[in-house]
Amino acid sequence: MALHPKMKILLRMNFPATLKLNTLLPGRRTCLHSEDTKTWHGVSPVWILFSLLILTGCETSTDSNAPPSNTETVTSLSKNRAKTQAEPIAINDEVNHRLKGQPVTTTLRLAKGHVKAGETVELSIILEVAPLWEIRTLDAIPSKIATQLDLSLPDGLQATGDWNVPKSHRSLTPDGHSVYAGENVFHQTIKIANNAASGERKVTCQVRYQACDEHRCLKPTAIKLKVLLQIE
Repeated sequence: MALHPKMKILLRMNFPATLKLNTLLPGRRTCLHSEDTKTWHGVSPVWILFSLLILTGCETSTDSNAPPSNTETVTSLSKNRAKTQAEPIAINDEVNHRLKGQPVTTTLRLAKGHVKAGETVELSIILEVAPLWEIRTLDAIPSKIATQLDLSLPDGLQATGDWNVPKSHRSLTPDGHSVYAGENVFHQTIKIANNAASGERKVTCQVRYQACDEHRCLKPTAIKLKVLLQIE
């Protein structure tokens, strides 16, 4: 606490001859002093200190007008941005690798994550197309605008046939070409060789599509999905 210059003078006890503390602190002990000697009589030092504090006041150490400290606000990513690639997730032995995006979300799914030699496992590619958007079918012409599913299997695993494709729809555009809209599930059966060695296998699929609405088409998108299959 900083002392006001007047307080320093008062501490020397050189008060004016006519000053009385009972004018400062009504109801308290009266401060009497001599006109010629200016000496204090019968006054407690504590009351003298309180009187000095009332005369001079205190300085606060905090500036009430000081501007608030700068703070940094951390915001989440925009909901419209595609989320970063997530690792494959196993749920009840089902293995999924899902990439959420706009306007298409893609998922690679294995019906089970553990198999034995000689067994089969169902594999699915799921394309979730946002409302009012569409993508071309697998057999669209020219092929550069067609949806493509490029499945890559390690040794000991083999696809048993072509993709089982979902039902197509008519485009919103005037020519009414065939498209996929909404949720679309593509199925494939994978056969594990009878002599397949035990261990972990990586199954990957590159998905390529071009999303369009009634007025425009986006640039073609290519996404690589992967899941792990354990042969016991």
